[in-house]
Amino acid sequence: MYCMKCGKQIEDTAKFCNYCGSAIKNGNQDDQNLSRKCENTVHRPVDSNPQGKIAMFVIVGLLACIIIGCIFQNLGPGSEKKFAIEGSWKSVGDYGFGQAQPGAIVVFDGTNCNFFSPNDTYAFYKENVEWRLDCTSMLLSDTMSFRVEVIDYDNIDIYSDSYVTKLKRVN
Repeated sequence: MYCMKCGKQIEDTAKFCNYCGSAIKNGNQDDQNLSRKCENTVHRPVDSNPQGKIAMFVIVGLLACIIIGCIFQNLGPGSEKKFAIEGSWKSVGDYGFGQAQPGAIVVFDGTNCNFFSPNDTYAFYKENVEWRLDCTSMLLSDTMSFRVEVIDYDNIDIYSDSYVTKLKRVN
């Protein structure tokens, strides 16, 4: 049993504390029971739930794999080809502009083309969300600007005002 005033251990039958001299209540059964309860109490560390942590790591790992897979699917090999106008195209519509009359072959080689006149220089670029084609004719010393709608990798429509020249890739 322990003294309630100084906390030192004393004999169970003592009426006074040998250390501080304070009186011990006669028949202090509650204190004795409390001492026994404290001695019999087993203290365990708080369970940190390792199964929950493992499950969390598995879920985070799966989500990371899914995200990485989506990125590679959209950006990796085999994803949609980046559009390039270079190559040979056949005018397939009912209307043609300049050299690109129906049935004619138009070639874009990276610098020159024969769309507007036989030996044009050109710039093909995206302005905001719209593709543009600027052809500069050496014969006429003029630059014509066209709006280009990319239908798919092998088909484009080139607009000059309300007229459209349809081109289909041949190579």
